[in-house]
Amino acid sequence: MNIYYQILGREKACEICEQYGLSRKEKVILEDVFTRLAEVEKFLETQDEETILHARTDVIGTMLEGNRNSRALFYAIVSICDEFRRIRDTVYQLRYLNKKGILLH
Repeated sequence: MNIYYQILGREKACEICEQYGLSRKEKVILEDVFTRLAEVEKFLETQDEETILHARTDVIGTMLEGNRNSRALFYAIVSICDEFRRIRDTVYQLRYLNKKGILLH
């Protein structure tokens, strides 16, 4: 399981896929895209943000090329990335506040 699905949860990712009417086969493609993105990001983690963004775009473009439902797949990818970022940023903020000794009730 890739980092996106670990953080987001497979159920939430499937819910987003269903929102865009993706088939079972397209859900597998989507999971493969995120697995590949995680590998690319790990490989390029020392690079600047622009390089990583270009690599991510290339991976997504290549993996969706020729798929008849690529628009829905793309929108699902964007939605999953947005939700992933929101959760990740919240976790980072909570860790920061915890380090500062700020208790949240």
